[in-house]
Amino acid sequence: MGDVKCTVSAGNYYVLCMSQTSHQGLFDDFACDACVVINDIEEFANRIKNVLPAHWVLGHGPVEYFDPYEIGLESLDPLLSKDFSFAYQMEYRFICCPNERIDAKKFCHLKIGNLSDLATMIYRG
Repeated sequence: MGDVKCTVSAGNYYVLCMSQTSHQGLFDDFACDACVVINDIEEFANRIKNVLPAHWVLGHGPVEYFDPYEIGLESLDPLLSKDFSFAYQMEYRFICCPNERIDAKKFCHLKIGNLSDLATMIYRG
């Protein structure tokens, strides 16, 4: 009785979630007063790739938003899909997939260096 709920999953991976907009409402949603704008997304991706452990794969792209009542799960990429109730976030993701089993509770800190040549700070206005 009621709605049927289906899920799609992927193996463990690391994800960096960003937005493609600096909409002022997002500052409230994420309790922040500044954000970093990446002006050269490909160079940013290259810097991440250069410091990833050997054989890890990096993917990136905009999130595809879906209506859970309108679309079949077979067409969704679980790494780049999200319920359309979050579409206002205009999310963009960087996904690092390890080539071995990992403990999902471990953090992976990547040091990619100074970003001043490809990024700008925006403060809440």
